[in-house]
Amino acid sequence: MQKKRVLLGFLLVAFALVACGPKTGPQYAPQEQAERNSAKWLHIWNAQFEDHVAMSQMPNLTNTQKRVLNKKADLLTQSKPLLDTYVLAVKGGGVPSATTEQQLMLLMNQLSQMAIGFTQ
Repeated sequence: MQKKRVLLGFLLVAFALVACGPKTGPQYAPQEQAERNSAKWLHIWNAQFEDHVAMSQMPNLTNTQKRVLNKKADLLTQSKPLLDTYVLAVKGGGVPSATTEQQLMLLMNQLSQMAIGFTQ
């Protein structure tokens, strides 16, 4: 009987640790997180650039499509130097500044929202 109580107590503690543990997912070292962000943001930028090129070659764009195209061009132009700086810093083994990362994250989020149809 005593062994069952100890085992039950152990199982309850183990379950509580697993159930109440952190839910944030894997934690990465700053350099590794910067590398992951770099790859993700390059992918977003390249996909949106290709979409912009394809859309700009379409005849008879509506006014809404033209506004989206212009907004996307602005975001791509603004984000390119920041992205290049970020990628170079990461390739050099550095971790870009938090300010650069926040600015780039904002621009990449705006590009991503445009890709799924949430334009302003």
